[in-house]
Amino acid sequence: MRELRNAADRFVLGVLDGKTINKSGLGGADVSLPRQLENIERLIIEDALRRKQGDVQTTAALLGLPKQTLYDKIKRLGVNVDGIKEGSSLRRGLCSSTDAGMTCRRRYPPA
Repeated sequence: MRELRNAADRFVLGVLDGKTINKSGLGGADVSLPRQLENIERLIIEDALRRKQGDVQTTAALLGLPKQTLYDKIKRLGVNVDGIKEGSSLRRGLCSSTDAGMTCRRRYPPA
């Protein structure tokens, strides 16, 4: 929980991973504070999932959360874990996307 809070603090200060924070991702001035906090939490969780290639267990450890708590947050916030996993596989060159669909190869050849 402490890491999630620290990440949120860094995010609010605009220093998360040295990236510039795009205010449009948080909502405008007409968005309530609870909604803005949900948006920040969603962005932090999505960023952590990308770092861990969509692995929820290692992401929970990174964020200092119990795995079930992270699953609950993912469901409540509508985070697309499968999309993050798919994107991670594409970036690592394990999958290729074509008009016919997506094909993936194993990371290591079978024994």
